Amino acid sequence: MFPIVSIDPREPIYAREQKPRLLESVRNKRAGHLTPILEAVDKADTLYMVVPQCDGPLAPHEFSLPGDRSSIVLLGDDYDAAFGPKGFHKPSVRSAIRSAADVVIVSSGSDTPVYGLAAAIAVLMKRPVVIIETRLEQEQPWIDFVRSVDVAKHITLSTVSAMGNA
Repeated sequence: MFPIVSIDPREPIYAREQKPRLLESVRNKRAGHLTPILEAVDKADTLYMVVPQCDGPLAPHEFSLPGDRSSIVLLGDDYDAAFGPKGFHKPSVRSAIRSAADVVIVSSGSDTPVYGLAAAIAVLMKRPVVIIETRLEQEQPWIDFVRSVDVAKHITLSTVSAMGNA
């Protein structure tokens, strides 16, 4: 199981260790789709957290987001297999969804402009955004889960159509 990665520009470790690595990743385009998010961290005091999936005997990661500042939580449900909502700590995910200005569900792969949209929403609205990276077979369970938490919550969906990415 992978640990939660939290990058907070307000923490001393950010300037010392994390910022140089992030900027290098952006320069080398190793994290091309995450470039807008990493720029939001560096230039707009945005908290960025990556929460990996968990399946099996280990308990899913608990996490929380500050509701009073821009933050982006990325739920990584797209590793070797996608587990959908059951692969995550549901109370934590519910809380994040309730506080989020937008929920972005990406099942189309990472080459998509929705990461820039998510970063812009977090920065401009100074509120959390939840990004769920998943696979196509878990797209509908994630939509249903978000709707079960807040039927009116705005969802930005980046999916695959019969013609390719939509």
